[in-house]
Amino acid sequence: MSVTKIKIAIVSAIVLAALATPFVVRQYKIKQLQEENEIPKRNTCISNLRLIDSAKQQWALQYGKQKNDTPTMEDLRIYFGHGTNGEPPICPDGGVYTIGSVGEKPTCNIPGHLLP
Repeated sequence: MSVTKIKIAIVSAIVLAALATPFVVRQYKIKQLQEENEIPKRNTCISNLRLIDSAKQQWALQYGKQKNDTPTMEDLRIYFGHGTNGEPPICPDGGVYTIGSVGEKPTCNIPGHLLP
């Protein structure tokens, strides 16, 4: 390859890198913003799962239930506050909660939204 072709190849690579850099930086910033918005939603969901788990434990204690017994969301309503009108928690990402039995942790169907 001649020196001129090498110089043209180097200049072309530099120009392409200069053109691509703003795009890459913008995509990186967009991804960071999306992740920053996801963290509070995930943390809220995990707090909701803890609330559901706590309500299950209270329900089991009050009614003498065993590990295999499974409450309904209606059974747990009184433990979410405001007496029998307590509103069940809702996943901020639109996930669906599965209560499970007293011996199981409640779950959310959104990946990453789970009790540690």
